[in-house]
Amino acid sequence: MKRILRAAACTLCAGVLCAVLVACAPGVETSLQEKGSPDAAESSVRPYPRTTEYVSGDNVVYFNGTSGSTPLVCYLDLESLQAHVLCSVEGCTHSTQACPAYGGGHLFLTPDALYSYRSCDASYLELGSAPALGTLRVHALDGSESHEVAKVDDGWTLGMFAQSDTAIYGTLGSDLAMLELATGHETILQRNFTQNNYFDNYHLAQIGNDLLLPVWVGSPLEEVVFYSLSTSGELTEIRRAELNTGVPYEGKYYYADEQGRIYVLDVLTGESTLFCDELQYTQPDGTVRFSGQGAMYVVSGHLMAERTTPQEMPDYASKPTRLFAIPLEGGPASEILLSDFYHTYDNPLKVRAETPAGLIVVGDRVSTTYVDTGKDGSLDSREGSEERMALISPEDYFASNPNFQFLDFTLQPG
Repeated sequence: MKRILRAAACTLCAGVLCAVLVACAPGVETSLQEKGSPDAAESSVRPYPRTTEYVSGDNVVYFNGTSGSTPLVCYLDLESLQAHVLCSVEGCTHSTQACPAYGGGHLFLTPDALYSYRSCDASYLELGSAPALGTLRVHALDGSESHEVAKVDDGWTLGMFAQSDTAIYGTLGSDLAMLELATGHETILQRNFTQNNYFDNYHLAQIGNDLLLPVWVGSPLEEVVFYSLSTSGELTEIRRAELNTGVPYEGKYYYADEQGRIYVLDVLTGESTLFCDELQYTQPDGTVRFSGQGAMYVVSGHLMAERTTPQEMPDYASKPTRLFAIPLEGGPASEILLSDFYHTYDNPLKVRAETPAGLIVVGDRVSTTYVDTGKDGSLDSREGSEERMALISPEDYFASNPNFQFLDFTLQPG
């Protein structure tokens, strides 16, 4: 096992689904066994939310809004279910950069403040101009003030995948890097990290206070290498295994075989056991139940698994997706029967965010008319649908009970 040391600062771009250069030799230290239990007294590296629209805080959810054309940081009060601008300055119109809520973009919550990262709009850059830079800002949680921390590399938009209370972690170009929130200082942790092999920014997990980072290697992909990433940026290889792509969660790794049976690997011990065989593709009598494996992810103590149902449809046609929830502590799989009717398809209702008050979902879609203004000032109208977001309890969601509490995103003063 090797420790990967920091190198120089970085100014490159990144991708969401990244290829990874495996640079550490295999091996497991006894000390890694201690990574299984997080220490609440210490800062931890945690994955950036799989859906980044909402950032859950203490009885509030932060999100991006606008006042006219001004981008703003806003929050949803989970008691009143009412949205507010993150600004407590009396008389502020929330229409200029002087507003404490000005900024928005990617949001990062720490115990003491909310940080926002906004990339440069490349459409405003002229040919031959200086390199594009993003803006890192810090916002007081009471909405009293905000200020710019630094201009930083514009490539963080796609590359970021984790944060701690003090830093953001991600890829810039082909490099693994860290961005310090308090100063905007950028540090390269590993050169040429995103070459030849794959890791998925949105399929990460914690292992104790570190980040569990699975990396798929080989061509075709034939092996997964598990790393832990510490708050200081140390990358340590834990183990290697010949497994299919899957999803990690709290030191475990869930994956399916070619028949759709789901297994779980304990990353620290290397023990793999059968987790669920209810969603395998064929029944014992040979009857085909499902024709393909979709995404897997974790919501509120359940492994969510997508499957498609075989139908007499052309190969190029989209087949209906079904969504199942399996308790992580064990138990039968249940199908999510709540629907989200979108783009003329009746899709299973998926969770947008988890909050202390419940799960945020699309409770309804209402028809609306959008009016766009062309460059010549002409108006063009088009029909569409508008999401009505709602809260639902985990119990109602997994039981497919449509007991929604609709949210009011009409912005109120802070």
